[in-house]
Amino acid sequence: MRKMLPVTALLPLALAACSGMMGGQQAPQSSAATGSPFTQALASEYRQFTDSEYAQQDWPDTYSFRDKAQMAAEGRTPTPEDPTKRGVGTGLQLHPEVDIGKEQRGEAIAGRQRLMAALAGEAPRRNPQAAARAQVAYDCWVEQLEEGWQRDDIERCRKAFNTAMGEMEARPIAQTAPGERLQVYFAFDSSQLTQESRQAIASAARDIKARAGTSRGGRIEVDGHADRSGSDTYNEQLSQARAQAVRQELLAEGVPANRITMQAYGERAPQVPTPDGVAQPENRRTVVEFD
Repeated sequence: MRKMLPVTALLPLALAACSGMMGGQQAPQSSAATGSPFTQALASEYRQFTDSEYAQQDWPDTYSFRDKAQMAAEGRTPTPEDPTKRGVGTGLQLHPEVDIGKEQRGEAIAGRQRLMAALAGEAPRRNPQAAARAQVAYDCWVEQLEEGWQRDDIERCRKAFNTAMGEMEARPIAQTAPGERLQVYFAFDSSQLTQESRQAIASAARDIKARAGTSRGGRIEVDGHADRSGSDTYNEQLSQARAQAVRQELLAEGVPANRITMQAYGERAPQVPTPDGVAQPENRRTVVEFD
């Protein structure tokens, strides 16, 4: 977002911006992306963020994130912003009396640790688009917290980060007893099935239908669950939506409706017990059990 800087600080940046503009409308551009799918996606996300900062005349961040876009375009991975080095929550902001950075400093530091752990694993390879969105949304969140007073913008970036992290961390499928128990995982705050999940449900449906009319063709129980990052009421509704999504997919695959029972557990039966407020990916699931 736009910052108040001394004229002497703005002058060289403004001159550089003028020399790099195409018709006065675009931020300085980085070269075409090479490298892995993750660094390519990262370059694209950083370019969009650069354009946003440029449109708001935030020259320091325009060039800082332009450099990150360039680094990613060259196949290198820039490091996510560090809220402690950005001065988040220090009270030195333009409007210190409403410094939201103080409220969210601890959460932002924990968020960076979560992001760095995910980026060090398989997520950038498994889901490069979500990984790139998570990193750039985090940088957006920290950049907004540095200024600390525009709550709507802060929450927009914060929500985008948590959503992308949920997608990046999600384990699409886990089948613990083939043909008898299927667990379908969901992204943060979502009841949308992935293509991989749909394929697993279709496979389970074929097994269920093959058992029809045999001693093994019994009930099918579909149980929805949520993590503990929202309110009890909201998580109850979300787990219901997740169970319903799986049920509808089973019906679409030809499984008889009269064999399916459905239950929404909300956050009451986590696979991984956590304190309240924790967005644990393995608790965002629907369990399908069948005899």
